Amino acid sequence: SKSKATAGEREREEEKGFRSRKASRMEEGASAILFRNKDLVIKILSHLVDFKERGRLALVSRSFRDAVRSPSCWSKVDVRAYRNVIIDLLVDDVLACESLVAGVEDFNLEFVSNVMDPHVEAFLVRMNNLKKLNLNGCQKVSNAALEAVAKHAKAITHLQVYWNLKINDEGIKSVASALKDLVYLNVSGCKSITDKSLQFVAEGCKNLKRLDITRCIKLSDDGLFHVTKHLASLTYLNLYAISAFTDSSLSSIGSLRRLTFLDLCGSHHLTDQGLAGVSGCSALTYLNLTWCIKVTDVGVEAIASHCRELELLSLHGILGVTDRSVDALAGNCKALHSFDVNGCGNVKIKDRDYLFSRFPALRCTLIHS
Repeated sequence: SKSKATAGEREREEEKGFRSRKASRMEEGASAILFRNKDLVIKILSHLVDFKERGRLALVSRSFRDAVRSPSCWSKVDVRAYRNVIIDLLVDDVLACESLVAGVEDFNLEFVSNVMDPHVEAFLVRMNNLKKLNLNGCQKVSNAALEAVAKHAKAITHLQVYWNLKINDEGIKSVASALKDLVYLNVSGCKSITDKSLQFVAEGCKNLKRLDITRCIKLSDDGLFHVTKHLASLTYLNLYAISAFTDSSLSSIGSLRRLTFLDLCGSHHLTDQGLAGVSGCSALTYLNLTWCIKVTDVGVEAIASHCRELELLSLHGILGVTDRSVDALAGNCKALHSFDVNGCGNVKIKDRDYLFSRFPALRCTLIHS
């Protein structure tokens, strides 16, 4: 019996060794396939956020080295992790990589707080294939940076300059006149821009699809009229926390037939008349009416009747809506998965179970917090 046990142990050890060798061969085979497949390596490396780590991987194998030397490996470069380093060193490191400079199409400098106009221009002079530039939160850049964009990066399609108090109408004029292929512009929080900026953008960037002007407090009806008159291709319009717009301009949003996203949170002058105009945007899937305090059931019923593709709607804090609005929406907006009536004191029944029973697709009942 002892010899049988020993034989059994040997068999188990041999089986274990066989499996281990098989797994090892499979691992080696997978590694060989990976190392020999330059396109696959490029695809993997392009998803690494840290551009320096991407460069160091050139030491792993010949395939990795060839991939890192390929401009297509560097189509997207994000340097946010280096926001606190000495900016001149960061600029030198980026520009020292010839493959990066030649291949980058999407360059993210968001909240790299020390970057200034000369640094932006130094990047743009060398990055000839740039399509997307993120300068969000770069508060030391000014109109000069936008002038550099207009001069050196005319192929840009996406530009973000969120939360910048130095940029004004002159800077926006520069990019609006030069970037004919611009489809996405984010100037939210740029509190120095006025209606003139919207005029420049509307008349110069006819292909624009996404516009974010959140908290641009110097805007008025005149500026919004330029947008609705000239930018028929818009699918996304964010007017969050702009209280100056009135029914006069807000109702004209209804002419934007391709619009799917509209944020009107805090539009204190919006009434049912203006909302009836907005209901012309029958393709809307996202509509934020939080704190639109003059809206009543009449306006919401117009939305329910014409905007039947809605997936998200916030009526948060509107005392003028009642259960009539809930009934109208439940009857027409079958795709609604996010619906907020918190703070609507005159909606009598708004507990989750009731709302879930009325809206079969509903998943979320709190949007504004």
